[in-house]
Amino acid sequence: MSATCFECGHDLFKNTSNTCDYCGAFLLLQIPGFSEQYEAMEYIYSGEQSDVFVVRDRISSEYFLAKFYQQIADYNSDEEDILAQLDHPAIPKLVTSFKTKDTICIVREYAGGTSLDKLSISLNEKHVLELCLQLCDILTYLHNLAPPVIHRDIKPQNIILDDDGKVYLIDFGISRNFSDDALKDTINIGTDGFMPPEQYGFKQTDCRSDIYSLGILLCWLLSGKKNPEALTSLISSNLMGVINKCTAFSPEHRYHTADAVKEALLQV
Repeated sequence: MSATCFECGHDLFKNTSNTCDYCGAFLLLQIPGFSEQYEAMEYIYSGEQSDVFVVRDRISSEYFLAKFYQQIADYNSDEEDILAQLDHPAIPKLVTSFKTKDTICIVREYAGGTSLDKLSISLNEKHVLELCLQLCDILTYLHNLAPPVIHRDIKPQNIILDDDGKVYLIDFGISRNFSDDALKDTINIGTDGFMPPEQYGFKQTDCRSDIYSLGILLCWLLSGKKNPEALTSLISSNLMGVINKCTAFSPEHRYHTADAVKEALLQV
């Protein structure tokens, strides 16, 4: 971090907080090269592993998302490499990155809209199915790459819905490339309730792991709960069958591809 605040030029040696004591600028953003190009517009997330800002390019006025890792040990080195290879209209693209000995920052395109966990309206079954069909297309793209990309964190917070009903999949922070030689994942992390059993370290995650999470997401969107049993009396037996197959305990008993899930949902 610079010894002086980029915004106001004051000395930071005696600063006692995460913001400049004089002007309030976020000190985390004062990475050489970054602060000259971007300014913070909104601090949208603070977690144990990362901090996320909406930022604006000082020249073009375009908006982007900047994700900062202050502990290098928390950074998944695959994230930037995976984002760099992705080219899909529903996945915000990598723009650039900045690195110091203490901090890593990844800048990606900004997906305008609302994450599913913050929607102010409830979705009916028709809209839920339309949303999940779009997710199936995104997962089919990821899983058909060579090697396949496993997202590993399909949940409401990582799915953005814009005003036109278009879905975006974000946050590849714990994603990984599938390897035929691996017996299990090197990092066991995810979101309780949406993670498949194998993601707790029993075996390697694969495309069917994302399908499990998709099934739990479908359940959550329809009932507000992550337990498929809560849906038994609320939906048709055909749709219940799709959810049960997505969320089977054993990967061998799930749909093997997201495209197969899509075909099943189209028959509901």
